[in-house]
Amino acid sequence: MLNFHQHHASKWGIEGFVESVAQEVRTFGIDFVLVEPGPTRTGFGGALVRPAPLAEYADTPTAQLRQAFEEGSWVIKGDPLRMADAVE
Repeated sequence: MLNFHQHHASKWGIEGFVESVAQEVRTFGIDFVLVEPGPTRTGFGGALVRPAPLAEYADTPTAQLRQAFEEGSWVIKGDPLRMADAVE
Protein backbone atom coordinates (compact mmCIF):
# COMPACT_ATOMS: atom_id res chain seq x y z
CA MET A 1 0.00 0.00 0.00
CA LEU A 2 1.32 3.41 -0.92
CA ASN A 3 1.61 5.73 2.05
CA PHE A 4 1.27 9.51 2.03
CA HIS A 5 5.02 10.15 1.63
CA GLN A 6 5.49 7.56 -1.11
CA HIS A 7 2.58 9.10 -2.99
CA HIS A 8 4.20 12.55 -2.90
CA ALA A 9 7.63 11.18 -3.77
CA SER A 10 6.20 9.47 -6.85
CA LYS A 11 4.46 12.71 -7.90
CA TRP A 12 7.75 14.63 -7.57
CA GLY A 13 9.47 11.98 -9.68
CA ILE A 14 6.92 12.46 -12.44
CA GLU A 15 7.25 16.25 -12.20
CA GLY A 16 11.03 16.01 -12.52
CA PHE A 17 10.75 13.70 -15.51
CA VAL A 18 8.30 16.01 -17.29
CA GLU A 19 10.45 19.07 -16.58
CA SER A 20 13.59 17.41 -17.94
CA VAL A 21 11.88 16.08 -21.10
CA ALA A 22 10.26 19.50 -21.63
CA GLN A 23 13.71 21.10 -21.72
CA GLU A 24 14.92 18.55 -24.26
CA VAL A 25 12.03 19.00 -26.70
CA ARG A 26 11.41 22.74 -26.28
CA THR A 27 13.59 23.51 -29.32
CA PHE A 28 11.19 21.42 -31.43
CA GLY A 29 8.26 23.60 -30.40
CA ILE A 30 6.83 20.97 -28.05
CA ASP A 31 5.38 22.21 -24.76
CA PHE A 32 4.21 20.26 -21.73
CA VAL A 33 1.37 21.04 -19.36
CA LEU A 34 1.29 19.04 -16.14
CA VAL A 35 -2.15 19.14 -14.48
CA GLU A 36 -2.39 18.24 -10.79
CA PRO A 37 -5.94 19.01 -9.66
CA GLY A 38 -5.72 17.69 -6.09
CA PRO A 39 -8.25 15.70 -4.07
CA THR A 40 -11.49 14.97 -5.89
CA ARG A 41 -14.84 13.76 -4.53
CA THR A 42 -15.20 10.19 -5.80
CA GLY A 43 -16.03 6.80 -4.27
CA PHE A 44 -12.35 5.79 -4.40
CA GLY A 45 -11.73 6.13 -0.64
CA GLY A 46 -14.60 3.83 0.25
CA ALA A 47 -12.81 0.88 -1.32
CA LEU A 48 -9.44 1.42 0.35
CA VAL A 49 -8.04 -1.35 2.51
CA ARG A 50 -6.21 0.27 5.41
CA PRO A 51 -3.92 -1.80 7.63
CA ALA A 52 -3.74 -1.15 11.35
CA PRO A 53 -1.88 2.08 12.18
CA LEU A 54 1.77 1.75 13.22
CA ALA A 55 2.83 3.29 16.53
CA GLU A 56 5.88 4.83 14.81
CA TYR A 57 3.57 7.11 12.82
CA ALA A 58 1.41 8.20 15.78
CA ASP A 59 2.64 11.82 15.90
CA THR A 60 3.06 12.47 12.19
CA PRO A 61 1.09 14.23 9.45
CA THR A 62 0.32 10.78 8.04
CA ALA A 63 -1.49 9.82 11.25
CA GLN A 64 -3.38 13.12 11.26
CA LEU A 65 -4.52 12.59 7.68
CA ARG A 66 -5.55 9.01 8.46
CA GLN A 67 -7.56 10.14 11.48
CA ALA A 68 -9.32 12.90 9.52
CA PHE A 69 -10.16 10.44 6.75
CA GLU A 70 -11.53 7.86 9.19
CA GLU A 71 -13.56 10.43 11.16
CA GLY A 72 -14.94 12.02 8.02
CA SER A 73 -13.59 15.43 9.03
CA TRP A 74 -11.43 15.75 5.91
CA VAL A 75 -13.85 17.32 3.48
CA ILE A 76 -12.83 16.84 -0.12
CA LYS A 77 -14.28 19.72 -2.11
CA GLY A 78 -12.90 18.90 -5.57
CA ASP A 79 -15.73 18.40 -8.07
CA PRO A 80 -14.69 15.77 -10.64
CA LEU A 81 -16.93 17.16 -13.41
CA ARG A 82 -15.66 20.73 -13.01
CA MET A 83 -12.06 19.45 -12.95
CA ALA A 84 -12.59 17.45 -16.13
CA ASP A 85 -14.08 20.49 -17.86
CA ALA A 86 -11.14 22.67 -16.76
CA VAL A 87 -8.56 20.17 -18.04
CA GLU A 88 -10.14 19.82 -21.49
